[in-house]
Amino acid sequence: MSEQSNLRDKPPASREILCEVRDLSVGGIGLTIRAASGRLPNIATGDRIRVQLTLRDTVAVLEGRLRYPPRVTKDSSVRAGVQFKALGDSREDH
Repeated sequence: MSEQSNLRDKPPASREILCEVRDLSVGGIGLTIRAASGRLPNIATGDRIRVQLTLRDTVAVLEGRLRYPPRVTKDSSVRAGVQFKALGDSREDH
């Protein structure tokens, strides 16, 4: 997402990246990203990321930065890490 985008804005479907969670902590999340329509997403270290976690009827939206350089694995998936933005007193944190 762009630096000017509001975290609450849902991205267009073309920008969504479906991922599998590898590990999750208070500080971040490890992801496995699969190719969609035969193409891996165009992502780079430092990108601002909107993470939506959904479990049954509960949805949490978090902001983070791509921290680990994306690495392509043997099955053409990508392993990456996202460091969450610390919660503060900004309007978007509420």
